[in-house]
Amino acid sequence: MMARISKEVQKKHNQAMSLINLDRDLKFSEKEFCFENLREELILADYSYHGAFFTPMDLAESLGPHFIDAPLCMENKPRTVVDLCAGFGILSYCLSEFHSNQLDLYCVEKNPVFVKIGKKLVPNATWICGSIDSPEVIDRLRQIKVDAVISNPPYGDMELDFGGRYRGSKAEYAIAEFARSLTRGLVLFILPQGSLNFKYSGVPSFQKVKNDRYQKFSLETGVTIKPSNMVTDDSTKFRNTPITTEVCYIEGATQFDVPIESESRIKPKVDMFADFMSA
Repeated sequence: MMARISKEVQKKHNQAMSLINLDRDLKFSEKEFCFENLREELILADYSYHGAFFTPMDLAESLGPHFIDAPLCMENKPRTVVDLCAGFGILSYCLSEFHSNQLDLYCVEKNPVFVKIGKKLVPNATWICGSIDSPEVIDRLRQIKVDAVISNPPYGDMELDFGGRYRGSKAEYAIAEFARSLTRGLVLFILPQGSLNFKYSGVPSFQKVKNDRYQKFSLETGVTIKPSNMVTDDSTKFRNTPITTEVCYIEGATQFDVPIESESRIKPKVDMFADFMSA
């Protein structure tokens, strides 16, 4: 059930949509206004069913410097970045701004209204409109030499089939396995804490936790999800759900046929959480 929307929130959302419909490029301040005030629940009535909880601006902005400092990016800076389940493209927008528009961005989103908005807000990205697990989208992505993948994927049960080893119903796991198959480089996701085997945000110190569903996913796929060194807090909480999220690395090999031409460029990384995760 959608939370009650105030008249002021509705007014600002309508102003943002008016900007989107302008027949000209938007200014920086106008784009920022749109990202801050567009409301997914006023565009997509069943947004929660589709897992459409859009990334808060503060959280998206924090990924820029974090992206640079990621171990796989220290010596080999990513150039081509795929943003899966991009929504309006806020992750790509913030990343592009931080990198002074020097990235080749591909945003994948199935909702055509979101894609229309995204093209206005992130016009320097190539937008791919289609279901992430459709053969057409998968084939298109596999033709790209992908250096890195970012995503705030939908959370919860959803029918997705990428042809991988994971056969469960959790969208975040299925998309994580698929993303890992697209590159041997950095894969950075925002994921719900309840789908992980650790807690880093909202607790006094890092905690390893038992999570049978995650353990089954990891054993089936060979994919592991590890914490970054970023903690989410009240300023980065999602607006329409109380869940706590973590910024995570998606690692490990998959059964998919992945090009390995860039593998020799990847240096071993120091895992600051290795002792915790193996305990």
